[in-house]
Amino acid sequence: FGDGPLSNISLFRTNPSEPEAPNAPRSNLAERTSWSTFVSVLPCYDGGCPVTQFGFEIQEVSDGSIMQTPVWGTNPPDEKGYYFYSINTLRPGRIYKFRAFAV
Repeated sequence: FGDGPLSNISLFRTNPSEPEAPNAPRSNLAERTSWSTFVSVLPCYDGGCPVTQFGFEIQEVSDGSIMQTPVWGTNPPDEKGYYFYSINTLRPGRIYKFRAFAV
């Protein structure tokens, strides 16, 4: 018995899985002003769909108000894989909580 010819090629794609939430964003102390800060975010597992955008939810601790940034396209990450964004809608002397989301 000899080897027969190969069949035609069939193409299959598995369904992507849901991406994990990004790691908690970090604020760069050296890049803070009264009105703005640079935040960095490190994405986690993307579920097979590359992350192309990030957005942030910002909560002012004193009054609980929440705002959401526009969704921004990703810039090239640094050598450790972090993406950096400028948040410039803050108010002086306030404490904020940040959460990131990926698109």
